[in-house]
Amino acid sequence: MKYTKNDKHLSFVKKLYEDSEINNTAKIELAFALGKASEDINDFTKAFDYFKRALKINKNIGEQPSISSCHYNIGSVYSL
Repeated sequence: MKYTKNDKHLSFVKKLYEDSEINNTAKIELAFALGKASEDINDFTKAFDYFKRALKINKNIGEQPSISSCHYNIGSVYSL
């Protein structure tokens, strides 16, 4: 799936991400999705920000495999 700037699903995912009731694991997954969606619409600053947010949460909970994925995604933003 490739997102567009005014995609309704993207708006829905943003609202979910901002929900304070969402647990850390879901927040990480949503941040990854928002980072990818931001790349799709060429908003690389936001993509970088969402991937950094995911990284911060992963570091706080010590989720090593996901930390590696965050670094990979952050690197991919720089290559675009």
